[in-house]
Amino acid sequence: LEFPPRPALLPALPAQERVYFLQALMPSMAAYQCQERMTLKGALDVSALERGLSEIVARHEIYRTTFPAVDGRLVQEIHPPYPIRLPVIDLRGLDAVEQEIERQTEQAMQRPLAIDRLPLIHWTLLKLKDDEHLLIHVEHHMVHDGWSFQVFLGELLALYRAYSQGQPSPLTQPPPQFADYACWQNVWLASDDAAQQLAYWTQKLAGCPPLLELPYDRPRPARQTFNGEKLRQDLPLELCQGLRRLGHERHATLFMSMFAAFLVLMHRYSGQTDLCIGSGVANRNAAELEA
Repeated sequence: LEFPPRPALLPALPAQERVYFLQALMPSMAAYQCQERMTLKGALDVSALERGLSEIVARHEIYRTTFPAVDGRLVQEIHPPYPIRLPVIDLRGLDAVEQEIERQTEQAMQRPLAIDRLPLIHWTLLKLKDDEHLLIHVEHHMVHDGWSFQVFLGELLALYRAYSQGQPSPLTQPPPQFADYACWQNVWLASDDAAQQLAYWTQKLAGCPPLLELPYDRPRPARQTFNGEKLRQDLPLELCQGLRRLGHERHATLFMSMFAAFLVLMHRYSGQTDLCIGSGVANRNAAELEA
C-alpha cells in the first residue's frame, strides 16, 4: 500500500462513523466497550508491566487517539504518549474472591468511555495471591478489534520479558499507523474500484430481509438491548476431523462448512430462504496492516 500524506484533519473510517452514530443514538450503551481478563501466575514485576503498557501506548497512536466532531464530521485527534500507572486492588484474604472479581470487572467495564477524550483504553490489576494476579483490560471498539488484541498480547509479552530482565525493548519500529490507513482508505473510497464494489454490494443485498424471524419464546423488544451471553461447547475430536474432511473434499474452509450448517439451521428455525448473517472478520487485506 502507498500511504498518502496526512491532511490537517485526520479522517475517521466509515466503520468508526457507524459506531459513533450508534453511540450518539444510545449514549449509555456499553456494547462497544470490549473487555478481556488475563490471569498472570508467578512473581509479577508490576513496574515492568506498567513500562510494557506505556510502550505499547507510545508505539501505537490509535491507543492515544480521540474522535471529536469538527463541523459535523468525525475526525481523529492524536495525543502525545503518556505513562500508564496501574490501579492495584488487593483481594488476598477475602472470603468471596470470585464475587469481588466479578464486581471489579463489572465496575471497570461500566466506567464510561467518551470517544472525544482520553483514555479509550484502561487497565485494572487485581492481586489474588502473592503469585497470582488478574489484569482487567477494557477498550473502546473505536481503537480495538479482535485482531488488534492478539497484536497487543504478543507485544506485551515480549516487552514484559525484556523489561523484567533489565533489557531494552526487543520490538522493531511500529508498522504504518492507523491514521495512515484511514487516510489511504478515504482516498480509495473516492476511486472507481470502490464505486464498483459499492454498486456490486448494493445490488447483491437489495431486498435484504430486515429481521430474522426466529420462533422466540418471548416478544422482540421495541429497542435493541444488547444483552447477551456466550455459550462455549467443545465438539468431539472425531466430529471435528469429519468436518475438516468434508470441507477439504468440497474445497472449503472449516469456517465455510460451519457457516453453511448454521444457515441451514436458521432456515429450519425461521422458514426463510433469504438469509443475511454477519460475521466477524479480521479486515486486513494487505500484509502491511497485520501488525
